[in-house]
Amino acid sequence: MLYHYCSTEGFFNILTSHCIWLSENSCTNDRYEMRMLDGVFYKALSNLTERGGLVQEQEKQAIACYEGSKMFNFLGCFSKESNILSQWRNYADDANGFVIGFDEKLFCADSNYRLSLDRINPTGDVDQFFLHDVTYLEKKESRDLVNQAEEWILKRQNNDFFEHIFFGKHASFREEKEVRLLWLPELNGNIESVIFKKKNNDFLSKIHFRTSRDKIIPYVEFPFSKESVKEIIIGPKNKMNPDTVALKMFLLNNGYNLFNKKQDAKGVVITRFDSPYV
Repeated sequence: MLYHYCSTEGFFNILTSHCIWLSENSCTNDRYEMRMLDGVFYKALSNLTERGGLVQEQEKQAIACYEGSKMFNFLGCFSKESNILSQWRNYADDANGFVIGFDEKLFCADSNYRLSLDRINPTGDVDQFFLHDVTYLEKKESRDLVNQAEEWILKRQNNDFFEHIFFGKHASFREEKEVRLLWLPELNGNIESVIFKKKNNDFLSKIHFRTSRDKIIPYVEFPFSKESVKEIIIGPKNKMNPDTVALKMFLLNNGYNLFNKKQDAKGVVITRFDSPYV
């Protein structure tokens, strides 16, 4: 199971649209997002240059490829657990919201979208998404990736270094137990020109925009199967309870079957997070 913590507004929007919104990576709450391995990459580049392993053109191409790989990546965040109080506080409106539990095996059951658990590569397929556990890296573990970074610079083949660009996170976030949904389009051009390239139109047409208090956030939609929703967990500060008629009506009206031992043992189970937090 994968659990998505959200505010009541987010809960409403997700279950009425049958979509998870993946935000562009620069809009997360982690200032190291996609930047955590910058020091590793540039250390590897320096090592290779000092040893005469790179000519100037190779160095230029490596930098363009590394920096370009972090452009226009879109992330959806889940957790392996539904009972992490810090997650409730940070992502579910200070425990006033909900957690939605998904069966990831049924995510794409009624969709043209595809979910890959394999190693990632930027793709020309607009309907391809990647789902992976996040790896939490201490400083020492990051430094140990220098050799792999050198290998990637020389061969440009996917390895652990390249995976950690997208699924590596600072060890201080370890308690989140994150599983990440990634949309990684292969775009043509650099950061200044990418929106003007006609070859990118199929990708760019998938991007929508929403607002927060102080910025505009690009996002893409990942439509999920209604059958993949298996649990609804109510926050400890939320005024609803598992027997609230309005909540059950809302779920039924939006196509979600409720758990019933006699009629539908595969339906959505509604519970409340057991915590005295107020």
